[in-house]
Amino acid sequence: MHLNYNLILSIIAILTAIFMPWIHAHFFRVKLGITLKNSRGLTYYRGRTPTHIRHIVVSTKSNIPAENVVVFLEWVAIKNGDGAWRTVFNEGRLPLMWQYEKKGGRRIGPYQFCNLVRISEGGELHLIPQEDTSSLQEARLSGRGKMRIGIQAVGDNGNSPEVTIEVDYDGTWPETDQGWEDALIVSEPRRAVDWID
Repeated sequence: MHLNYNLILSIIAILTAIFMPWIHAHFFRVKLGITLKNSRGLTYYRGRTPTHIRHIVVSTKSNIPAENVVVFLEWVAIKNGDGAWRTVFNEGRLPLMWQYEKKGGRRIGPYQFCNLVRISEGGELHLIPQEDTSSLQEARLSGRGKMRIGIQAVGDNGNSPEVTIEVDYDGTWPETDQGWEDALIVSEPRRAVDWID
């Protein structure tokens, strides 16, 4: 029996193309990182209403892109008047909205921006999930307050560690970027185990 080497090479090439995503997902895991985009955020108009938003940056730490990445809200805690933290959301993973109100998973390579918190003038500071849900009703700051947010970026071929971000809002509506840097302090993400009160 005579083997046709071109046929064998063609079959190998086809099988490689079919199974390449599986090979990447299982043998080339991508490490994702989460950082704060900047300390001032962005103020813009939604219709006629001034709105301020803060973003996080989801990035890869390799040359291989991460596929179908979603940033999940894991939990939210609000600081009570007595100084104790009270968990107000812990009902499973809730995907956050990508910048420009984009939903679904994203290809990350080298980075993408994800919405974290938003406030409109005269409104409440709140998180920005991909779908509205009543389970986040208590996860809002209507004036001065502090909030801790647990998030994790998860993709088909890699993820980030779960991180905690602390939001400290003084309840004011500043008119300048420098004012926002002082009025709404969003910490750099830290691994959840690194928090010490």
